[in-house]
Amino acid sequence: MGLAILVTLNGYQLSDLVLSGSLSEFHVRPRIRFALIFYAILIAACAGFAHVIAKQKTLISVALAAVTVMAATDGVAFSQSVFVVLRAERAVAAISSDAPSTVPKSLTETRITTESDRNVYFILPDMMVGEEIFPKFGVPSKIFADVRALGFDVIDRPYSNAPVTGFTLPHIFGMEYFLEDGEQVTKDKMARLSKGLSHNKVYAEFKRRGYRIVTIDDGYYSHCGWGEDLCVQRRVGDMHRLHDIRFLERTPFMKTLDTIDMKANIFDPPVNLWAFPNRMEIPDIISVLPTLPKGPNFVYIHHALPHYPFRFAEDCSYRRFDDVALACGQQMRCAVKQLPKLLRAIRERDPDAIVVIQSDHGISFFGQHLKPVSALSEDELRENLSVFSAYRLPQHCRKHLRPGLTSVNTFRIVFACLDGREPELLEDRMFAVYYRRWPSAGKVREWVPK
Repeated sequence: MGLAILVTLNGYQLSDLVLSGSLSEFHVRPRIRFALIFYAILIAACAGFAHVIAKQKTLISVALAAVTVMAATDGVAFSQSVFVVLRAERAVAAISSDAPSTVPKSLTETRITTESDRNVYFILPDMMVGEEIFPKFGVPSKIFADVRALGFDVIDRPYSNAPVTGFTLPHIFGMEYFLEDGEQVTKDKMARLSKGLSHNKVYAEFKRRGYRIVTIDDGYYSHCGWGEDLCVQRRVGDMHRLHDIRFLERTPFMKTLDTIDMKANIFDPPVNLWAFPNRMEIPDIISVLPTLPKGPNFVYIHHALPHYPFRFAEDCSYRRFDDVALACGQQMRCAVKQLPKLLRAIRERDPDAIVVIQSDHGISFFGQHLKPVSALSEDELRENLSVFSAYRLPQHCRKHLRPGLTSVNTFRIVFACLDGREPELLEDRMFAVYYRRWPSAGKVREWVPK
């Protein structure tokens, strides 16, 4: 039964095989129930195999050798990943010492005297789509009128520079392009991009201007650890319980319980939130705003709504759905009710602040990440690259906003606004590219909307 236990404890590998779409060519679509079926088949097979092995000493030796090879392979893979990360750290250190020629002039000059040291808020609602995608889920677009009433300019048909977070955040916080059409992204490049966020140009420029960097960690996808001065987060009360849950996540048992919860909605909070005891939703984020230190501050607020895990009905009560499209629509309806509350709270507390609300990417309900990037249609690319984007700027800065503005230019506009000068904007470019472990394997395709 040792092999059965190994299969169980390596549940991440099995889930990744099924849920990544790797078996789509055999018509196995990404569904959690398929992972559970595979678990049952493999464990049953291992149980029978264990009975045979127990009677054959030779087979026992072969099984032990196989386990040893598996462990050695994992060890080599781990060592390689450490080497890649360390090499990326050295590369990032070298890059950060030489400012690229396309960086705005202000970032290469000495300390700038701004007309006012306004606080700057950057709010990232993960996976929040733009207005053109709202009708797909029957979500009312009243939020756009709400944010305009709060003094925001809503960008017309804005897009992200890439369709997944790992390629979008480096554009936002690096203010530069790093992809080319037809390129194949390597492991080293991915590692450099990831490490580069902890040495990013946006944080460095704010610090040079005398700003304090404050990150509000929502407890789902932490963006703390990039060199911020203050990370605001909810502390975990029982670390031992969290460790137990993380262990159980590697087994079929949590997935089975989660599947039951999606059908029956019997747990509150839902099973898929048990691994996030330090989570903060928008009301929690609003409650910590009064505790922020006096400025000037750059406040980075990342919150998972409307991104997975799916957890809310349209009235923002806990609810699970086994229909992903329905779950996304319901959670989007919750998001459009909650986001204006956060914006009002910031305006009431800090009426002169610059505020940008901008998602990192759109959604992929056509299964874009399972296809070659060359096969993606216009509709598929728009869905995956369309983002929510709105700016509240001083009057003299609003003229610099334009339709189709992409996130690589976000902080080029913010810093120019603080300086009272013309921004040095880059051409708006969009790239279809997904993670290396996904079927498209990091292939890059530049997209020009028609």
